[in-house]
Amino acid sequence: MKKIICILVLAFAFMAGMQTTASADVTGTAESISDAKTIFKKCLSSGDYVAEIRWTGTMAVDIDGFNEEVRNLMDDLAEAYKKTATSKGYVLGAIGIESSTSLSGGVPYASIKLTPRSVEKAIIIKSEKDAYKKALKALKKQDYETKFVSADDADYTYVFMLVLEQHPEYAYGAGLSYYTSKTTVWFSLNSGYDKSTVKKLAKKANKKAEEIVKAVVKPGMTETEKANAIHNHIINNCEYDVDTYYSKDQYSNSYTAYGALCEGKAVCQGYAAAFNLCAQKAGLNSIAVYGTGKGGSHAWNYVYLDGKYSYIDATWDDPVGYKGSSVLQTYFCISKEKLLKDHSFNATDFTSRYIKYSKFLIA
Repeated sequence: MKKIICILVLAFAFMAGMQTTASADVTGTAESISDAKTIFKKCLSSGDYVAEIRWTGTMAVDIDGFNEEVRNLMDDLAEAYKKTATSKGYVLGAIGIESSTSLSGGVPYASIKLTPRSVEKAIIIKSEKDAYKKALKALKKQDYETKFVSADDADYTYVFMLVLEQHPEYAYGAGLSYYTSKTTVWFSLNSGYDKSTVKKLAKKANKKAEEIVKAVVKPGMTETEKANAIHNHIINNCEYDVDTYYSKDQYSNSYTAYGALCEGKAVCQGYAAAFNLCAQKAGLNSIAVYGTGKGGSHAWNYVYLDGKYSYIDATWDDPVGYKGSSVLQTYFCISKEKLLKDHSFNATDFTSRYIKYSKFLIA
């Protein structure tokens, strides 16, 4: 089973401390974090992301006390700027802060300049379901640029990982990247893969799946009969790639739907990917499941057919080393109880709600 690579991108904020010169241009005046957020919104909407704030004090505060107040304020302002940006669909990098304090008419004030090192547009995600659907749409398009940011500071990296595992039909060399806080996440293309080649393979697999479904799915079939026709076709036209299984060549097409459908060779991930893709073309609900089979890493499918949930393991219904019309039905639409006799997996990662989240693929 292919490994999915995750990349952690580190982003550290820094604070320059108290400077001797004030900022030349003031974006706005603030007496509270709420006032500062209004200024930040103005910066984001204008496209001028450098926020220069005049922070005012009171007559009751001496200059030394005010300096201390401003020092303590720095992290709060940086955090407020990042959260304001998130709410507007932006991701800010580390924020540099410069400040100076002065007296005007006996009243202390500070000139504070916040400069993000980077500003990126992002798509806001608001819930697990929202994250799943947006992640799946991005993966299907082989979108390795768009960033997704949590609206509530939640960590949705696990959702993106589940999408990679449950939909290998689209995960051609895809990995996961995220910033330190894990509130910003996106798909990336692992080293050794070329985007244009990946898109070509996915397009060819998609076309082949459409041809297969057109050939084997007949009018009047039940959902179970459609799934069985797809299951049998994959097995009759694909053989298990023993060489890739032993070599663990992560770049082999045998991990993909393309390998199973277009080259006729696959390992378990390729079988599961091919079934998923064909199932979608036939209007069937299916996700891939990762776990172990008889102690070894393995993948199969979880389906919802004719009102019932069940499991299909096309790999184990295909006699190894045999390419031809020899199809087993041992692992076709079996119950969880039967599956667990020789398979194991984390059931909480592959529940029926993920099948429901994926329904838009066949809508």
